[in-house]
Amino acid sequence: MDKHELEYFELKDRIENELINNSISNFKLLNLHSTIELMKLDIEEHDELTSQAKVDILNKLDDLNSKLSLKPTKPKDNYYYFDYTFRAICFSCAIITFGAFFSLPVLFIRWVESFLLSYSIISPYNKLSDYLRKFICSTIVRISGISVVTENFQKSDFEQPCSMAMFNHTCSLDVFLFPSLSPVLVYGFMRKEFYFIPFFSWLALALGCVPIDRENREKAVKTLKRIANVSKESHCCFGVTIEGTRSKTGLLLPFKKGIYFIFLLRFMFFFT
Repeated sequence: MDKHELEYFELKDRIENELINNSISNFKLLNLHSTIELMKLDIEEHDELTSQAKVDILNKLDDLNSKLSLKPTKPKDNYYYFDYTFRAICFSCAIITFGAFFSLPVLFIRWVESFLLSYSIISPYNKLSDYLRKFICSTIVRISGISVVTENFQKSDFEQPCSMAMFNHTCSLDVFLFPSLSPVLVYGFMRKEFYFIPFFSWLALALGCVPIDRENREKAVKTLKRIANVSKESHCCFGVTIEGTRSKTGLLLPFKKGIYFIFLLRFMFFFT
């Protein structure tokens, strides 16, 4: 028996035992999911296995992955639904308020700051628009009941003319979560259909989100090039969801090719 098959059966027994005993936490689920993904990469690069053997083991690992759905962290009792409804109302009010009264001022301030930055009058880390962005995003995140914990998140990571942050897209609030932490402007990409939503679309534009047509490859590439060209004029960060869409299970989905294209643009503009 091949070592990959042995690893598969060991992992299978471990997962089934923990599922039977109901002792598996979301943290363990994510670790097991990562283990499976690493095993899949190792198998795909293993030259000694035949094509059929690779397909068989990969299918078995996919079956294991299908059992690793994240569990709700709160019981769905009456308090849960009251809390959910209350936060949904507060979230909607925050989006309307910030979208109506903050979007245009933030966009105007960003335009003024871009002029001042071009003459090195202000620092890219002490901009008024960034303080407003952090305030808006952190307020929305707190209203939504999310506590943010960061590890090894340092300002020095953003000292390059342009940095790139890639993360797993597990929640619709990711559009506010990462900008609430970043010390520099974050450019994110959002499907163009969301820009028909009033207030939310205005706020998204003010925060640095850019509409992208995912159905039209030519237009999408032009958008990526335009943002890469603009971003070289000031310190900024690309916030990229590596899956290109939201994961409903909290686990990784197949990666999109856009992140590699963005990386190539970044390399072309900032290292040549």
